[in-house]
Amino acid sequence: MVIDRSCDDNMPGNKFEYAVKITLDIKDSDEVMSYSGCGKYIGTATLNGVWQLNKINEKSVDNPPKPPNIQFRFEERNISGFTGCNRFKGNVEFSDNSIKTTQFSVTNLACKLNDIEKEFLNSIAEKKLNYLITGDTLTLWTAEDNLVFIRL
Repeated sequence: MVIDRSCDDNMPGNKFEYAVKITLDIKDSDEVMSYSGCGKYIGTATLNGVWQLNKINEKSVDNPPKPPNIQFRFEERNISGFTGCNRFKGNVEFSDNSIKTTQFSVTNLACKLNDIEKEFLNSIAEKKLNYLITGDTLTLWTAEDNLVFIRL
């Protein structure tokens, strides 16, 4: 169990974002072992959740009526999201500092001209993207594209 509260492991300078508790039931025994400590998410698990598009290729996404977003589900290895008009989903392969999107599908609603939608989809569909998370900001990029998201 991961508990969302700061944790100090009694070593100078070792503050962690989360407390962690693990209970282990020993098979074929009545014995139960409990462990507790401190921890933090590392690697791709930090991508989990919903991220709202803030900038695309240095252009701000200024207050659209329905802001584009992307949601990563690490355990299920998939993504989904909203372009501002249409919904999309696909599979994703995670590595330490990049993701690869595959098997992308998008609804096909008739919408007003939406340049952001086209640019957003072209930037993420069937691509290998590098990523960096800094606080509540996610940056995805390729040689051609740069997208900045804010965690919701």
